[in-house]
Amino acid sequence: MGAPTRGARRTPPCGSRLAARRRAPRAALALACAALALVAAAGGRAGSTQATFDLLVQPQILTEGKRGFALGKFVAAEGPGIGSATHVSIVLEVRSALLDPTPSAPDCVQSSRERDGASYHVFTCPVGTVNAGGLAIRWVTYTAPDVTSPLDFAAFGHASFDRGSGGAPGGGGTDVTGEDTGLATVVDAAHPNRAGDCGGRPSTAGAPLSVENPLSTSIVGGSPDPAVPLPPGCTWAFAGENPPAGNSLTWISFVGFPQTAQGAPVEWVLSLHALPVSFPKLKVLFDASYTAGSTAFAGQALERCQGGALAPAQTACVKLLEKVGRGARAVILARSFGEDPGAGFG
Repeated sequence: MGAPTRGARRTPPCGSRLAARRRAPRAALALACAALALVAAAGGRAGSTQATFDLLVQPQILTEGKRGFALGKFVAAEGPGIGSATHVSIVLEVRSALLDPTPSAPDCVQSSRERDGASYHVFTCPVGTVNAGGLAIRWVTYTAPDVTSPLDFAAFGHASFDRGSGGAPGGGGTDVTGEDTGLATVVDAAHPNRAGDCGGRPSTAGAPLSVENPLSTSIVGGSPDPAVPLPPGCTWAFAGENPPAGNSLTWISFVGFPQTAQGAPVEWVLSLHALPVSFPKLKVLFDASYTAGSTAFAGQALERCQGGALAPAQTACVKLLEKVGRGARAVILARSFGEDPGAGFG
C-alpha cells in the first residue's frame, strides 16, 4: 500500500530506561524512553529577515486506521523596510496511499504528482496577505491505510508569496520558501511495540507481558496547550519500545506528545515483565538526547516527584516505582516544552 520512503527528516523520539545499580558501574534497566516529540509554540522564528516555512507531521508513529496530519507553518519576514507578504499560498504533499485526505480550508485546491516513484496528493491552500512577522497555518489530515509491516510515508511542504509589498524594497517579486519534509511510520494495529493516534492516548499494553514482549508503554492525560496550532480534536501522541542500547539492561520505552496546557504533565506508564536485578537496586535514568534506535545512551538518575507533582523547573520525575510480580511498574510525570527535543530513561 505504499513502499517505504527513505531520507525524509523526522523529529527524533527520546528514550527512557530503568537502571539498576551494581557495586561497580551503573547498569540501565531499559524501562522507559520518552520521545517528547514536541510542537513549537506558534510564532515561528521570531525576528527573521527571511520568510520561513516548517512542516510538522504527527504522530510520527501512526497505527493503521487512525488519523494523522501534515501541518505547514509560514512566518513572514520582518525587519526595517520589510512589508507584508502578499498572495501567500501553502503547498502540502501527502502520499496518495493515505486515505481520506482532508485539508484545513475548503478553498485548498487538490492535484496530484509523482515523486521518486510514488504518488502524492498535492494541496495548494491560498492564504492571502500575512503581515511582517505574522504566522499562517494550513494542514491536511488523513487516515493510515492497513499495513502488514511498518511503512514510511513521507510528506513535503513549502510556501510561495509575493515580497516587497507595503513600500518595502524588492519590486514585489514572487518568492518560494525552502521545502521542508516529514515522515509518518504506519504500523499494524497488532504491533506489540508501536502505536500512535491523532486523538486519544495510544498504548502498547494490549498484549500480555512476556519474554517476547518484555515492556509496555502507556500515556495518560496531558491536554495540548491551546496556543499550539493543531487540527481540531487532534491531541496526537505515540508510544513504543526499542531493544536495549547503550547502558540499558532492558528495552527502552519512548513517547511523543505536544506541548501541554499550562505545562500540565502526562503520566507515562511503564510495565516490565521481569527484573534483571533485585528491585532495591532498580533505578530510573533520564537521557534528554536519546534517539529511538540509537546504540548510545547516557542516562542520569531521574528524581522522585515531590508531593506527587512535577516541580516547575523539572521536565520529568518518578511519581511511582513499584514491584509487580516478577517485574516492575513505573509512573513518570513528564511535560513538554516548545523547543525540547526529547527525554529518556535508562
